[in-house]
Amino acid sequence: MELAILPPSEIPPKVFDKIKHLVKTAGEVQTEGFERRIELAHLIAYAMDGRNIITTASLKNPSQNYVSGVFEKAKATISPKEYKKELGYIATSVNYREKGFCRDLLKDFIPIITTEKLFATTRKPEMIKTLKKFGFTV
Repeated sequence: MELAILPPSEIPPKVFDKIKHLVKTAGEVQTEGFERRIELAHLIAYAMDGRNIITTASLKNPSQNYVSGVFEKAKATISPKEYKKELGYIATSVNYREKGFCRDLLKDFIPIITTEKLFATTRKPEMIKTLKKFGFTV
């Protein structure tokens, strides 16, 4: 497994296309405007097996309106103003799921990106469980 953590502009175009396809087909992302939003990410971590993307996650730069909306929808009791970055676009290829690849990627990625407060959103119970292992709370 080959791991890379790069700004979007430094990811080879063919690899970046595969990352975008994986995230879109995982079904957790609003597709309208997605291409532009992922290009604006601060960093993208991804693991490859040869030419295949195994798993990916991004340190996103969400708009303050989006952040406020997410915190309001979640009925969060903490202020969204301190949260400028979001851990998101987390996806694992179907052939590699439930084998710990996402957890391994996050184990390397999260220490690099936790220089400021982060939040993450998901509807998948297994991802909630994984994020809790890295200190995220509901």
